[in-house]
Parts: sequence; structure tokens; C-alpha cells
Amino acid sequence: MPRSDKRRRYLAVVAVAVLTFGLPSLIKGGGNGIETGGLSLSEAIRIRSEVGFDTNPELVGRILLQREPGSRGSAFTDDELLELKRRDELLERLEPALSYLDERKSDFGGHYFDQSSGDMLLVVNVLATTREADIDAFRQLLPADAATELHEASISQAALERLRDELYFALPFDLAKTAYIDPRQNVVVLTVSAAHVAEAQRLASEQDASVVVGIGSPVVGNACVSRSSCEVPWRGGTVLSGCTWGFNARPTTTSTTRWVLSSGHCSHLGDLMTHDGAVVTTSAGVNRNTFDLSAPTSESMRAPLQVDAGARNLVYISSGNMAYPITSKASTSTQTVGVGIAISGRSSLYIEGTIQAVDLLASVCRDAGECYTVKVFRATYSTQPGDSGAPVISRTLPKAFGIHYGHAGAGDPRGLYTPIDRVLLDMGARLCLDAGCN
Repeated sequence: MPRSDKRRRYLAVVAVAVLTFGLPSLIKGGGNGIETGGLSLSEAIRIRSEVGFDTNPELVGRILLQREPGSRGSAFTDDELLELKRRDELLERLEPALSYLDERKSDFGGHYFDQSSGDMLLVVNVLATTREADIDAFRQLLPADAATELHEASISQAALERLRDELYFALPFDLAKTAYIDPRQNVVVLTVSAAHVAEAQRLASEQDASVVVGIGSPVVGNACVSRSSCEVPWRGGTVLSGCTWGFNARPTTTSTTRWVLSSGHCSHLGDLMTHDGAVVTTSAGVNRNTFDLSAPTSESMRAPLQVDAGARNLVYISSGNMAYPITSKASTSTQTVGVGIAISGRSSLYIEGTIQAVDLLASVCRDAGECYTVKVFRATYSTQPGDSGAPVISRTLPKAFGIHYGHAGAGDPRGLYTPIDRVLLDMGARLCLDAGCN
């Protein structure tokens, strides 16, 4: 179909990757002779180039000095922010088509947005086995003004995801280890420290699919010095007001909005949430929880974050600063009795257990007397006050299992949690599974 004159939104993948791995320049300013107190000049140029905007260093430097340091739009002028907003509006209308692709990962090879020319171009990878009927069904979901291109690919998105997880867990623990899918190349990108390159290359050579192996920097830096003191990237298991930070999420695969997910009883609607003494949510505070829904299936809430940095879900697995990257989620149907899980709470820290019972009924009530009933799962681990909202994860895989709710009752410290799929359904959210929040 012809490319549209409408321009695409600012793709958050790039900005988040820069912010997550560019903490020194975020704190101290640029390394190019311009102290901005926010993005460095090189970071701003990179972000602007990805959205097709002018990257003249003098122009970008003036924009940085005129904008509020650390603000989400510090790399753009007011007119450019309006342009990005127009792109957002079109992307909201693309959601049915994007959801269709997500539901058919075995039939397509992934998708991405190419914004290098400033146009809003959705690129979809199709396989030799992709049926014309599936392509036609996808096209019927597209808005009339959407620009789309089909590219040939050899590996399905589902196969790439399986390969990503297999490679990641075949390698020993490594602070530089990451595994993610690059839909532009239709490959899995595996990064490790120099000590593990040979082993990673050997594993990659055993695969029929394409794998790119590279040397990476540690994803766990000095941003979090302890569970109670942590700057972005934030981690599951750290303090969130009177509860625990759960998972990071966003509304759609393309939205720039970032949420923290936690337990629904941790805050009332509109409350601001704090971490390490600083407010981390927007002026709107908590914008949704289970008391805001007519038929909740979980005990959860979401609060919009003030910044886009720290999207990647890292969960504490020690009392120090060792963090565990979450790269997938466990469906509710796979969470059965006897499966090994763990919780990372601000009070109990990291403790392991197993699923002991499923679909138990729990009643949740507000101070004003509002109540509802939800189904929760019970685990063998013991929890304490303050653990509410904590991430529940697999003991052996990089999977999110749920959000911790509380303990089983008076004198019974066994933990209760809501499966992650029910939380995401209620909150209209998608987990951030890599540095770009994909």
C-alpha cells in the first residue's frame, strides 16, 4: 500500500534503550562540551535521528539548553512534540492490527516501525508459509491512512522467542548476558561478557536459526545500591510507598506510557507513589486499580511513571544489587500445583517456594467498606507486611508469574498472589520484557 504523508510517533524503544544504558550522562550531562543536566548531546542526536528529525549538533544543543533537564521531551521542540503526539494518535488506531500480529506469532516473523525517514511506516515480516488469507485479515484491520510494508523473513516470531529463552538459560549467570529479538534482521541477539563469548558462539552454531553473538556491558550497574535506594532502572522487589515495586509495563507495544504494576490495596486512586523518598508517578498518581473496575479478576493497580527510563523488568534476587531480567511470562494455565516459584519483597527479600493451591477466593476491602472477591493462588513461601505488590517469578526461568497480594490469614503466613495474565487483563497492560519495553 502507498506510504502515507502522516508521520509516525516517536518510537520509545530507542529512547528507553538510551536512557536505561546511559545513566552516567543522564546524571552528569553531556560529554560533548554541553552540560544539559539531562540527555547528552550524542544521546539526543541519536533519539532524533531515529524519528527522522534534524540532527544538526548546533540545533540539538540549543534545544537541550532550552528544555527542562530530564523531561521526557527534552530532545524536541514544542512543534516536534505536537508531531509526535499526532503519531501517537495514529498508533492508537493501529492497535487492532498489532494485536492480530501478536496473536499469530507462529504465522508472522515479527514487526517493527521504521521511522528513519520521519514517516509512520509499519514493517511486517512475512514467512514463505504465511497464508494470503492471514495477510488480508491483517490489512483489513489497518486504518486507511496507515503506511505498511511487508518484508520476507525466514523465522517466525514464536520460534525466535523459544530460541531466545533456550539460549539465555543454556549459558551460566553473567551480568552482561541479554537475549532479545531483533525484528529488523529476524534474528536473536545474544550478548555476553567476554568470558562467555566462545560458549555462546558454540551454542549459536548449533541452531538452524540466525543468532548474533556480541560482547555486552553489565545490565546491572550502580543505579541500585540496595533494595531501599534505587534510581532508574528501577527493579522489582524495591520499596514502593508502603508496598513493593512489582513489574514495569505499558499499554501497547508502541505506547510511550510506562506503568508500574503493584497490588491494588497499596494506594487509592489518585495517590502519588514514592520510591527512595522521591515521587515516581505522574501528577495523576495511581490511575487505575481493582476498585476502578466493575468485574475485576485480579488484586492489582497501575501507576504512570514520570520518566521512560528503566523499562526493562529486573527483579532482585539478593539482598545486595544482583538482579534477574524477566524476559517472558507464565500463562495462568501453566501455573499448577507443585511448580517452583519465588517472591522478591521489600520485607521478606528473595524467598522461594512452590504453588500449593489455585483459584482460591479472597475478599479485598477498602477502608470505606468497598469490597470485591478475586481468585488468588497460594504458595508455600512465607511473607510479611510490606511485601504486597511484589513480583512473583519462576525459580528457574526468566518468567513473571504474578503480583503478590498478601498472606493466607491470621497465623498463616503462606503467600497469596494473582497470576500475571489476570493482572495484565485488568490493567490493560503489557509487560516490559526488554530494555525497549517490548
